[in-house]
Amino acid sequence: MQESKFTGSAWGLFGWNILLVLSIYLLIIPVVFVIPKYFKWYYSHMEIDGKKLQFEYEGPWWGFLGWILFIFITLGLGSFYASKKIMQFTIENTKVVGESGELSSFDGSAWGLLGWSLLTSLCTYLLFIPLAFVIISVNEWYNKHTKFSGRQLTFKHDGPWFGIIGWMLFSLVTLGIGSFYAQKKQLQWSTAHTHFIE
Repeated sequence: MQESKFTGSAWGLFGWNILLVLSIYLLIIPVVFVIPKYFKWYYSHMEIDGKKLQFEYEGPWWGFLGWILFIFITLGLGSFYASKKIMQFTIENTKVVGESGELSSFDGSAWGLLGWSLLTSLCTYLLFIPLAFVIISVNEWYNKHTKFSGRQLTFKHDGPWFGIIGWMLFSLVTLGIGSFYAQKKQLQWSTAHTHFIE
């Protein structure tokens, strides 16, 4: 089994996060151009078992505005259904470089996204320590429902992962300034334990 890794930089994550926030909350329309570019950058730095991934949609993606509008119309209640549709779009347009034929897909449910998001939030803001155990199950669930170019993902780690608590504390101690470095380290960890089922 070859190495899986995320090679994006903390500065790259910082820049893209700032650009996404600005385009969503201040400018709105440009986000349809920014989102595809962000995914292109993100997946170009992702390797699973030594195989590079590539996001192939050039944009603009006007559907994103539709899902944001849907969230507002439903007063936030439809946010998890919108999240599912956005994730499906993202995965379906991501392929293993050099492999064609079979499609990529995400078949997780909106209820699953809601449940895992609520549990993660509770562990993060109320309980804290259990997040080290829950983060394993969250990654396992996402990978169980994701295929790239027909290749099923799996997550291999015998939990818990207490490192996530350390990186959250690092973000707090640095008053949020170090959050992008912590985000990079968390991405590197989760990617390192992500593999294709043979």
